[in-house]
Amino acid sequence: MKKYLSMLLILAMLLPCTLAAADGAMTDKAINFAEFTFGDTFGNIRKNVKIGSLDFKYGAYTSRCLADAIDNLPEYSSHNENIAPCFKMREEGMRKVAGHDAGAYLWFAYSGNELTDENNAVFYAGEYEFQTNGDPIGVFADLKAKLTQLYGEPFYAGINISDAMGEAGVADIDRYNSNIEEMQPEFAVWKSSVNNTVVVLKNYVQYGDWAQVRLTYISTLADAVLSQYSSPLESGDSSLQGL
Repeated sequence: MKKYLSMLLILAMLLPCTLAAADGAMTDKAINFAEFTFGDTFGNIRKNVKIGSLDFKYGAYTSRCLADAIDNLPEYSSHNENIAPCFKMREEGMRKVAGHDAGAYLWFAYSGNELTDENNAVFYAGEYEFQTNGDPIGVFADLKAKLTQLYGEPFYAGINISDAMGEAGVADIDRYNSNIEEMQPEFAVWKSSVNNTVVVLKNYVQYGDWAQVRLTYISTLADAVLSQYSSPLESGDSSLQGL
């Protein structure tokens, strides 16, 4: 495992200093996801976790993508039909998180060019999807207060995640803006100055009427690896293949 932690440390040195924006307060505490360690491998983690499902992602799900309310952001600007550089694992069952019931998801990125060895894929993000019981605003407010108690005032709180994480960089910006307007998101973001990790609390409406509250813990150390798998979105393709 030391090999993968060393690899991620090197990648961190290559990343732009997106966490050090001057207009936000950063916590001096390390941010971690539950009992898991960023940089650990899927092979190690799966020994102690009951897996509900695996979802292979054919797109570069970087920290900016995972922070957004739109859960398929890479499809707005890039695609790669043959390569899945990362995958998401759903943990079987529910967890009790800060007094609320939540499902847990773990994200893994393949290391280097080893795109067929799941056991060596590196853990870089975790997410809770909360049961809101008809009160998403209340759940969001409670979690925000508890996270503030733990990490201090948010680096950012508002409706535009780009203010905290940078622009989405999507090709179809009109589609993106239209969907975001429909989703009516609210965000609270904390950033650690210790371990290059971000925690994003978000409240939004999906598919017109499905209230969502999610809490996403993201290590930025996999961004350099994932970004190399982005490719321009093709449009206006005149191919008749498959008809």
